[in-house]
Amino acid sequence: MMKFKHKKLRALMEEKGITNEELGKVIGVGERAVRRRFDGEVLFNTQEIMRVCKLLGISAKQMPSYFFPIKKGNKTINE
Repeated sequence: MMKFKHKKLRALMEEKGITNEELGKVIGVGERAVRRRFDGEVLFNTQEIMRVCKLLGISAKQMPSYFFPIKKGNKTINE
């Protein structure tokens, strides 16, 4: 199984100047736990996803592309 790397989410965080430490405070985990989520070792839970979306201004319509792999044929078009 491919690990989802959340590249789009990382880019938005960088654009908005949000660090892993700041994100961790918002979702209630430490910086290491945030890194584990970005490395695909641990999944974001529903409550964490909602908090991240609120922090970064991600709409419900946009949310899937930030947190879940979107496939086109056999290819994942977002990571």
